[in-house]
Order: sequence, then C-alpha cells, then structure tokens
Amino acid sequence: MNNLYLNKLTLPQSVNISIIKENNSAYSHFYIYNFLFFYKLPMPQNIKYSQLDQASNSIIFFEKKPNYFSCAFEHLFSVFLFSWNYYFFEKIKFTGKGYRITFRKKKKYIIFYFGHSHDTIMLFRGVKVKKPHKYKFIVLKNSFNKIKILGSMITKIKPINVYTKRGLRKSRQWVYKRKSNKATF
Repeated sequence: MNNLYLNKLTLPQSVNISIIKENNSAYSHFYIYNFLFFYKLPMPQNIKYSQLDQASNSIIFFEKKPNYFSCAFEHLFSVFLFSWNYYFFEKIKFTGKGYRITFRKKKKYIIFYFGHSHDTIMLFRGVKVKKPHKYKFIVLKNSFNKIKILGSMITKIKPINVYTKRGLRKSRQWVYKRKSNKATF
C-alpha cells in the first residue's frame, strides 16, 4: 500500500452500491441502484482498488496518483448520486366554474372533475403530488424530461378555451382571451 492516496466519497441514504470485479477481466464495476434506477458503471483505471464502508455509508478509493481526472470523476460521481434525491417540478393551474381536483397520495392518482358526468382519472408511478392552493397543484419527479412530458400530458386533458379561459394550463403559460363574434342588430 505504498504510494497510494486515499479519497472518501459519502453516499446518500437512498442509494445502494456494490463494487464487483468480474472473473475474466481486470476491470471492476460499480453497480448502483435504488427503487427506481439501476446503473452499471466502469471503475476508472487510476483507482487501484476501492472498498465500501457500511458504517459511514461511503466509498473509499485508493488511487495510484491523484490527478485532474480523478478529481473530476469524484465530483461528477457525487453529483450523479445526489441528483437522485433532487426533484424537478411542474406547476399546473386550472380555472373554471365547477372545476375541481382530488388526489390520493398513497394510491398515486388524480381525479379531475370538469363539470361532466364522467370523471377523468390519471395514475402516476414514481411521482409526488402536492396541492398548495385550491386551483393549483404541483407534480414532482426526479427526471426533468419525464416531468415535462407529464406536464404536457396533464394540460392536454382539458386544454384552455380561448374564449372563456377555462381549463388546465402550466404555471407561466400565456393565455390570450379572444373576443367572441356577436351579431349586432
């Protein structure tokens, strides 16, 4: 263990990691997983070996010689791991007489009531929903692309009527009201 440098990287609590060395290969891999994601990443070659410290929930790297690559790897690896706990959000507002929503947190679904005899139900997987106001709700997910797709899917359930400004819209979406064509006598 002469001339080896020690670096320690702390892991978030929601991430599980295993370090596995394959039989016919000189390379080791990180197997990183939680209840939503699973990744297999190769270990950089300048790392001589590494071990997991279960008590402090961290990885200990033993490197031959630290360089810019190893510093960049450790920084980007920690950003990657801690991004799993970061949530992106989409605010959805709705306006209209008789419009309301209800949602069940544990069952992960939203029921939209738009004054029709049939209700619209939307099921979610891996999504958090909050209702801070009577006419506003927030959808949270840890994937930026998926939250944008989900926000556009929700707003397509009941698009804005340009004459009455009633319907679902995103938080900062511009809505212009058109004048109706009324016949004058």
